[in-house]
Amino acid sequence: MARTRTWHMWYVVAAALAIGVGTPPEAKRVAAAEQLQPQGRGGGPPPMPQTMAPQDLRFRYVGPPSSGRFITAAGIPGDPTVVYAGAASGGVWKTTNAGTTWEPMFDDQTSQSIGALAVAPSDPNIVWAGTGEACVIRPSDIMGDGIYKSTDAGKTWRNMGLKDTGRFAKVVIHPSDPSVVYACALGRSTGPQDERGVFKTTDGGQTWSRALFVNGETGCSGLSMEGRWC
Repeated sequence: MARTRTWHMWYVVAAALAIGVGTPPEAKRVAAAEQLQPQGRGGGPPPMPQTMAPQDLRFRYVGPPSSGRFITAAGIPGDPTVVYAGAASGGVWKTTNAGTTWEPMFDDQTSQSIGALAVAPSDPNIVWAGTGEACVIRPSDIMGDGIYKSTDAGKTWRNMGLKDTGRFAKVVIHPSDPSVVYACALGRSTGPQDERGVFKTTDGGQTWSRALFVNGETGCSGLSMEGRWC
């Protein structure tokens, strides 16, 4: 193993020296990458180089205006025109034209602090919103009043419980069964409490069970689901 590492090190040095001192920096980088391409089995030709991203691809502001900072966003796989965005104190916003225009979807609800959003992979009409921003920047940050569910793509919402959790960091929906949902609850962040950790529902939010709880001072800050276990 030591010989292999040493050989690779000297190969890199040799490739760098072979480029030439007078070569422009960008040409040097490209030449080094070409010389360091691995060979195929049996001394065959190296694999095709990867295509570089377009130089004009950059982030730009698309709104929505006057909505404050955002902590979460969710979209629909295969449809880049539809995006839901959750604001720290401005509710849920939705675009159906890739950010050209935005519409507020959560103004009638009792909490406007959004910590987590999720769209069911098997049914894009089902959207979940966990209220209460999990990134506690200042003590005055608004806490939430539970987790909400929409079955009509954000037009109407229903509070599905977990009202005492305070803040949600993540909502994960089963890829093929939208009735199975995991809610990652940070908690109120003002002191010990039992309403934190990971909660699970198997009936679309009618009832919840606590799937993971460490102690009253430990909340959940992140959650993911691997497809091979689904």
